Amino acid sequence: MAATVTLADTIAWAQPFLNWANLAIGTNNEPAMSAANLVLQTIEGPPFVWPWNRAKTTFQTIADTQDYAVNVANYGFLETASIQMVANITSVTGNGTTAIFQASNNFSNGQALDIIFPCNVYIQGCTTSSLNGWQTMTAATSTTFTINFTTVVTETESGATALAGKIMPLELKWGALSEATELGRPQFISTQLSNESGTAFTFRLLPVPDTTYQVNLNYQMSPTLFTGTGQLWDIPDQLEYIQLFLPVPDVRLFRRSACGSLSPTGGRRFAQPSRWARGDGSKPVPWKLVATNGSRD
Repeated sequence: MAATVTLADTIAWAQPFLNWANLAIGTNNEPAMSAANLVLQTIEGPPFVWPWNRAKTTFQTIADTQDYAVNVANYGFLETASIQMVANITSVTGNGTTAIFQASNNFSNGQALDIIFPCNVYIQGCTTSSLNGWQTMTAATSTTFTINFTTVVTETESGATALAGKIMPLELKWGALSEATELGRPQFISTQLSNESGTAFTFRLLPVPDTTYQVNLNYQMSPTLFTGTGQLWDIPDQLEYIQLFLPVPDVRLFRRSACGSLSPTGGRRFAQPSRWARGDGSKPVPWKLVATNGSRD
């Protein structure tokens, strides 16, 4: 899904509807710049979710630790989350029949997550590529696990992991979660804290993790705000109608005064795109602006 429409293209489209007003006449291309950013933030903010605006990241839990600081530069809001048991691999030794991985883990106690031997394990990040991918795990202790493997190999690892057992969904809490001490498999997650720049976040789990899990986050990305009219809309071209419907009501709040500058429409407050519908609940329909005097504009 390509995105090739710039803010300048949208301004050019809107001008004939506005008596060819100069919509970027003010400092820093105002009011077009703020109008466009308002539109973009509305489209890509909650509660709207878009497949082209979705990203994912992960972090690992530590036993008896409830809060986790994660840096995500483009994080907007959390959409779904899940957990799976994970082990961090430090080394591996293969004798041509099996391979033994040195990795602190809780696989041997993972019956609640369907870890019953033999079982599948997903390995990633090993130096020898044939070790990576889905393998059959035949046994595990608290510090090692074993797979069937027909290659002789001895190597140390850095950043390699193994995932095993069910992937269990987490229920999202839009508000805060309370502090807790009860240990167990987490069932709830919240975005507990955020810094002002919107790049550092603290996620809280409940119950407090009892072992090491990988937490998988699917989130909607925050909008990349306009800083110039040559910048692309962060929206696929086939959905261009979304940003074209929204800017027109915004810029129509202005009209040219006798001196050629832009001034607010006389006698009206700034209206907002306050009424919208999603049709059958999944497909957005054109936005409708209602003027503050109750008439449809």
